[in-house]
Amino acid sequence: MMYIMQFSLLLTLIFFFSRVYAEDTIIQILIEKPDLINGANWKSYSTFMDQYTLKVNPKNSMDISSNVHVHFSFNPDEKPVYNNNNEYVWNVGYLMKQLQDSKYDMMVVDEKFLYSDVSVIKSDYVISSFNLSDYYNRHDDFSDFYVDLTDYIKKEELSHHDDNILSKSYLNDRLYALPFGIDFNLLYYYNNENSTKLDFEFNTWDDLVAMNLGNKDKDPLSVAFAEKDELLDLFVEYLESQNDQFYNNGQNYFDLLYSEESKKYYNSFKDFINKSSLKSINRTLETTFEDAYNSFITNKQSVIFNGKASQFNSFVQNNVTVTATLPPKHLDVINGKFLIINKNSKVKKEILIDVAQQLTSKEMELIRAERLGSIPTFNIQMNDKNYVKSYCQYNSEICSLLKKMKPINIKEIFKSSDSAPFMEVRFYLPENIKEFLIGEKNLKEFGSIISNIKYLIMDKPENKYYLIFGFYILTLVFSSLTVYIMYLIYKYRNNSNIKYLSPGFCNIIMLGFIMCMISPVINNNCKSAFQAKILFIYDMINTVSFFLPMFLITFRIYLIYSNKTKITFGNKLDNKHLYLFFSLVLASTVIYSIINTFVYRYYVISFSNIDNHRRAIYDYSNHKIVSWVCMIIYLTLIFSVIYMVTKIGSASKQYGEFKFAYIMIFALVAQYSLNFITKLLPLAPRETIVFANIYYIVTFIINSYALLGSRLIYVMKHPEEDEFSDRSPFTNDTTLFLPTTRKLNKQNKYKFNFQNSLIQSYNY
Repeated sequence: MMYIMQFSLLLTLIFFFSRVYAEDTIIQILIEKPDLINGANWKSYSTFMDQYTLKVNPKNSMDISSNVHVHFSFNPDEKPVYNNNNEYVWNVGYLMKQLQDSKYDMMVVDEKFLYSDVSVIKSDYVISSFNLSDYYNRHDDFSDFYVDLTDYIKKEELSHHDDNILSKSYLNDRLYALPFGIDFNLLYYYNNENSTKLDFEFNTWDDLVAMNLGNKDKDPLSVAFAEKDELLDLFVEYLESQNDQFYNNGQNYFDLLYSEESKKYYNSFKDFINKSSLKSINRTLETTFEDAYNSFITNKQSVIFNGKASQFNSFVQNNVTVTATLPPKHLDVINGKFLIINKNSKVKKEILIDVAQQLTSKEMELIRAERLGSIPTFNIQMNDKNYVKSYCQYNSEICSLLKKMKPINIKEIFKSSDSAPFMEVRFYLPENIKEFLIGEKNLKEFGSIISNIKYLIMDKPENKYYLIFGFYILTLVFSSLTVYIMYLIYKYRNNSNIKYLSPGFCNIIMLGFIMCMISPVINNNCKSAFQAKILFIYDMINTVSFFLPMFLITFRIYLIYSNKTKITFGNKLDNKHLYLFFSLVLASTVIYSIINTFVYRYYVISFSNIDNHRRAIYDYSNHKIVSWVCMIIYLTLIFSVIYMVTKIGSASKQYGEFKFAYIMIFALVAQYSLNFITKLLPLAPRETIVFANIYYIVTFIINSYALLGSRLIYVMKHPEEDEFSDRSPFTNDTTLFLPTTRKLNKQNKYKFNFQNSLIQSYNY
């Protein structure tokens, strides 16, 4: 009986595991919607892959080998990306939604999307356009949605990929994507049997449209100008071909792109577009991919068609007698395709990684080349490799073109230390190119757009003097003036006109004012997460430095004047104890600030966009909470000071304690209004920023004067009136700074003496 039970259990386990592993796993992969030329090939390839079985045996896993099928699909509602931006936002937004869902396990994306949101200075455009509220509070960039493959795949296993293509798979030395294929631009033309193949290695784009291959009644060139990427690619290829210094120059691309010499090429590009078609410039720029294709293939109204290398096999299979050549100077924007794994997939990560490796293997790339006409990611120069020989044997023409091509990495052209992310460039620049071509933007305005990609607004070369005089010199002058006031306070610290307000604390307040005046300059140079953390600590210190001392001085005077304390407690109100309390609060603030920088995410983000200007400020993930807490503390201190000086009554007006309330309110308003003003920039943003900075600095210099300015002037004008002078309205005896009787009503009902308390408390 026992043996029967054991045998039954064994059969049950076998049946269970056979059911589990007999079921094939289906991997859903999202791809870009194929163009009208390659649509049929993609359908055939997708059907083939549905029936193709991948044997998966994940590494470092106890799972038994299982069968996997992959299913490629695209969004049928995906729209061509035209230059009005709506389609671009919709398509990228759809992709972002899928990355946050589990419907698709993997995605094939092009390099213009991959890591295109990454930049040192984050983009408010990315958040606002794709409704990613508080996105940077939780993520560094979109790669947080991708599975990190670094610890699962060794670099040696990817040796069949071209190094330049493979390098684009990495972000900060971490592998988040695998090369899936490449594509690049080709010029297709009809070739007679007796004619020589065209090669534009030594020609420019201007030469190409000028020759028109002897067909004056046709459009020299058919390009999908209405589509964002096509126009941007052509713009870059044109500029590169115009000046040999552009390609592999060893310099910053932007220095060439933004130079005065480059501006003449912008105008020549406009002339080139006009000459590329017999239609008007407006109609030319409305040409879609389908229009361009039909003009060349169906209507034969164009001499040359600007297409893709991946379309070459489709032309051959459809018996279209065309020949392909590289763009002028052989300069070509290359566009890699990459496979990423969705971190939110429900399929086991080990299975997905194994499948991803198989799909990007050299064997599978050769299958795609045969069935789909896609271009593999091999280094074609490595002729000794069997997989290269195999590809070139059946694709000799594409191989030949790859060997001659000078690839352009378009993202590198628009990359600098402070540049906007390429996603923002891809969104705005093509539309601005179009507006420049049809005359809606002049050369100066278009040049400013290019400049905005690289520079923050106050770093632009044309704003150099605004920065020097509106920030640096202004801050230096007024900070120096405040330092001089600090010197005078120290010099006359024992004078009866100064001493009652605790000169030591007054100088701490002045130091806080100086830190506030310097803050805009530091903010303007804050361009990294580390600098943002330092600036947060700095801002917390300078705020405590001028708010807390004003409260402490007022609190001491209030307690003594209102007789809220006895002599024993009054001894605790001397400067020694107040300095100790201030130091403890300041040290606690610094410790909290440092802890906050380790616990929460800090980043620098630019407001507005390259279409207008870019203005960077730092932010952090718990900013809203900290702001509300700080605001409550500040308002509590302000209302407490107002309450105390009100209770003190006429003496507070006579001796100036009311000024603390004014100063604290004006300082708080100045701090919050500076960012508010610069976020609401009008058409002349640099002037507004400088005006806001002047307003901010002048507010604090006025506060510096309001604190002790009039008393210092009086002391300097009446040096003969020392602390023992009978002519002085004040006396050296601090016990007489405030009246020895408190009038609560006309009958003087309440009298008290607090001479001993004052003697103990007012010692510098």
